[in-house]
Amino acid sequence: MEERVISREIIKEHAVTLFIQNGVDATSINKLVELCGIAKGTFYLYFKNKNDLVEEVFDQYRKDFIIQVIDNNKDIHNVNNFANSLIKYFDEQPIFLIELRKHINSFREFDYIEKTVLAFNKIIMSYFKFYEDRTISNIEIYNQAIIVMILEVCYQGIVTQEKDETIKILCDIFKRFFGCD
Repeated sequence: MEERVISREIIKEHAVTLFIQNGVDATSINKLVELCGIAKGTFYLYFKNKNDLVEEVFDQYRKDFIIQVIDNNKDIHNVNNFANSLIKYFDEQPIFLIELRKHINSFREFDYIEKTVLAFNKIIMSYFKFYEDRTISNIEIYNQAIIVMILEVCYQGIVTQEKDETIKILCDIFKRFFGCD
C-alpha cells in the first residue's frame, strides 16, 4: 500500500479548489478533509481552525496582488495601467476579489484584508501626492470609500465580462478622485 503524503500546501491547494467551487463560507472542514483523504484531526495538526486556513490561503493572494498590481503601479502614476492591472489580476483570481469585497467593510478580522487595504492606501496616497494635495483630515475614510468603489466596479466588470468598459469606469474614477488626466 502506498503511503499518502500530506502537507500544509496540499491542504491549502485542496481548500482553494473548494473555495473556488463552493465559496469560502460554504466550504466546511469536513468537505476539505474528505477531499484530502485525511482525518479531521490531521487538519488540526496543520491549522488551528478554518479562519487560520483562510488567512494563510488569502495572504498568498494578497502578496501576489501587491507584487503584480500595487508595486508595479506605485511609481508609474498612469491610471490606465493601474486599471488594467486591477482587472487583469482580479479576472485571473476572482476568489480574492470576492472575499476582499465581501469582508472589506465587515470588520471581520483577517490580517490579509488589513494588509491589502494598507497597500491600496499607499498607492492612493502616492497618486494624491503626485497629482493633488488633499486637505481631508480623515484620509482613511476617504481611502476606504475609494477602495470599496474600486472593488465593486472590478466585481461588476468581471461578472458581466465587460472588461473594456470597466477599465474606462476605473480610469474615470481615478481621474476624478486624483485630479489627473
